[in-house]
Amino acid sequence: MKTLSFRLRAGLALGTALTLGTLAACVDSKSSETAKTLGTPEETLRDPSGPFAPVEPKLRRLTESQLQHAVEDAFGGDANVAVPPEPDVLVEGATSVGSSVSVFSPRGIENLEAIAFDVGKQLTANDAVKARFASCLTGTVDEACLRGIATKYGRRLWRRELATAEVDALVTMAQRAGTELQSPVQAVRFLVAGLLQSPEFIYRTEIGAPVAGDATRVRYTDMELASRLAFFLWDGPPDDALLDAAKKGDLASREGLAAQVDRMLADAKSRRGLEAFVDEWLHLPAMKDLTKDTTVYTSFSTDVGPAARQQILLDIERLVFEKKADLRTLFTSRETHVNRKLASLYDVPAPSQTGFALVTLPSDVPRMGLLGTVGVLGYYAHPTGTSPTKRGAFVMEALLCQTVPPPPANVDTSIPEVAGNVRTMRERLLAHQEVPFCAGCHIPIDGIGLTLEGFDSIGRFRKTDNGAPLDLTGSIGGVDFTGSEELSELVARHPDFPRCVSKKLMRFAYGHTPKDGEAAEIDALTSSFVASGHRLDALLKSVVLSDSFRIAATPAAGE
Repeated sequence: MKTLSFRLRAGLALGTALTLGTLAACVDSKSSETAKTLGTPEETLRDPSGPFAPVEPKLRRLTESQLQHAVEDAFGGDANVAVPPEPDVLVEGATSVGSSVSVFSPRGIENLEAIAFDVGKQLTANDAVKARFASCLTGTVDEACLRGIATKYGRRLWRRELATAEVDALVTMAQRAGTELQSPVQAVRFLVAGLLQSPEFIYRTEIGAPVAGDATRVRYTDMELASRLAFFLWDGPPDDALLDAAKKGDLASREGLAAQVDRMLADAKSRRGLEAFVDEWLHLPAMKDLTKDTTVYTSFSTDVGPAARQQILLDIERLVFEKKADLRTLFTSRETHVNRKLASLYDVPAPSQTGFALVTLPSDVPRMGLLGTVGVLGYYAHPTGTSPTKRGAFVMEALLCQTVPPPPANVDTSIPEVAGNVRTMRERLLAHQEVPFCAGCHIPIDGIGLTLEGFDSIGRFRKTDNGAPLDLTGSIGGVDFTGSEELSELVARHPDFPRCVSKKLMRFAYGHTPKDGEAAEIDALTSSFVASGHRLDALLKSVVLSDSFRIAATPAAGE
């Protein structure tokens, strides 16, 4: 029986593999459009950029978190994926873009098979869990029971109704396994494994249907919209209510779609979606592996990184879902969440013995908002010292969407060591800027990052660098300022910030960096974002109701 089981499993994996194979200057001219004087975003918003030109639909692979959430949501949290079949792929710095271009390797398909059977085992091995399959697990193999599982859970996992032929194929495979292995339990396990190994589960098949009278465009079907909407707002699959709404045609109208957005944003799962977006936007997952030289920073420990990431997530969740506040408050608020470890680095009393709690940072220390967090200050620094270049590049790229290219090949990127009168990071970088090809990039980047030198490599406040006083002056687009507080205020009021958030959210939602033909959509989203008082929850809804969320270009012939 073991041999037969192996052959059945190998055949199932091979079929999955075959199916999967078939699916499968320094700142450029555009990004240098920084306003020379500060104005409101309303005053500096770009003019509409021509008609909307959609891009072709993407076949997107589930990310690590989406796969986990899909399994949890389908089976009520009674099963989990301990290890993802393959790690997420970053393309253009984004998991969402990587999911649109990556396919499974042969090893990944083997891992997926193991995961699928492990989930089936979890669902049939625990007495509290297997009660839902009780009539399928005793006696002989029950075709009607298997058909019920395939229909009910297939709909949740594949995000649509299964065709009769698809149910028949799954049930036939499960019956064969159960009969040959003389075990109804094995029949259920093989059925669950078949659902989870299918490309219909692991890939988001949102390809659209032709638009009458327009051969250049396709419109996502209601079921595809349900999937698209759920993975955007929940980082997981649609629930039964959303699938039912799609089946009834409710998502075909703007009103029906808006009603579902409101319902979904009120659901706790919306915090998963926000977490996925913020992780991608601010590169938070990398913070969990934050490392420092503990001979230099003796107060650092490996629990700092995960805590720093959690702090930022909690702060943004509070702004978006609890306070429904202006997102720009993220840069100017002194209210933040800390645990005991972070409290010690911020030099404030620990508000709680365990976990995180809200505190108000003292005003006599120039620390506020995102740019004052240990996560940003610590991650965008070196293990043994600060990095104004990394910190400045983060502000330019993540918050203002200005391109910072890598240094030219064969250019020495090292900066002079501390020696003589060259002690502070500013003095060292000024010396580095004398190297040919270096000044062009470093002047605009370091002009931002040097204003954060009031914090060391693990984010602690300081007044000197190697015993020398700090010069915290800087400049963005011809606007001079001093210190982290003024930088935070400037970024919050910068005209490029709302447009940048709109672009990052579009990329996250669509799985590609916005194209030229989508500039008009970005303009419209930015305008609505500004009009809402810079509320991110309002921007999420605007994205869903936009043309680009519902319409794509007709795929080229042969694709």
